[in-house]
Amino acid sequence: MHKPAKSRAEFKEHLDGKRLTNKKRIYAKCYDCMGGYADGKNDCEVPKCSLYPLMPYRKIDSKVVVEVYRPLPATEGGS
Repeated sequence: MHKPAKSRAEFKEHLDGKRLTNKKRIYAKCYDCMGGYADGKNDCEVPKCSLYPLMPYRKIDSKVVVEVYRPLPATEGGS
């Protein structure tokens, strides 16, 4: 039998209405966002996500600076 995903317990605690630490909240959100890791314990590959540096199965080193999203400049004359 394989070991359950790292964030499963945190997600269950959330559903049970328990108080979570910030780290546990992040792990629970990643578990939720990744559909319970139904496809396996994989990197979500969304480095622009604000939680990505703490994602438990990321491949990219958390020390890597992620390019920050910058909206396109408004066009003159607008619409």
